[in-house]
Amino acid sequence: MRSANERFFSAGADINVFAKGDLDVQNAFVVCANEAMGKLEAVPKVVVAAINGHCLGGGLEIALCCDFRVAAEGAYRIGLPEVTLGLLPGAGGTQRLPRLVGLRTALDMILTGRTLKAPRALKAGVVDEVVPAPALLAAARKAALALADGTLKPPRGGISATEWLLRPVIFRKARQSVLEKTGGHYPAPLRALDAVQRGTAASQA
Repeated sequence: MRSANERFFSAGADINVFAKGDLDVQNAFVVCANEAMGKLEAVPKVVVAAINGHCLGGGLEIALCCDFRVAAEGAYRIGLPEVTLGLLPGAGGTQRLPRLVGLRTALDMILTGRTLKAPRALKAGVVDEVVPAPALLAAARKAALALADGTLKPPRGGISATEWLLRPVIFRKARQSVLEKTGGHYPAPLRALDAVQRGTAASQA
């Protein structure tokens, strides 16, 4: 999966959908987006995201549904900045990112809206490989073939046993941090925190 845009893999949803204040339209949009993400994640063939530019919000949520993420070197950002707009990741980011990179890293990104450059995203486990931009598509194809024949099994950090045991502490500290920074005046980070906490509570991810 790649974008034809030279600067963006995907910048996510059109913010105007949410700025208009029509709750029925907004709810329908979120439901449709989640159905689409579920279908992408359930595709029986290998899907590799070739990230060539800004990969933000819904764009990262699309990439999280893929089996592997290859990012090109470059001065662009990867992340879930929704809380900076008074929103929360609404297409699975609050569920898939913690299961990929663990609670602490995911909460830091989701609750602050922090975005990462490709090398930092690789270190955090958000992407699986970083290559020079001209080699992006070749690297993505190589990864797809290797995943398909089983010779490549990307490491997945996920929620560790330690994080699972420390869940109450991690979420309590995260909530305290949000309240200290916002004074409780901004609901989006708290709602996002609730979504992560509830979505990862049933079993170790």
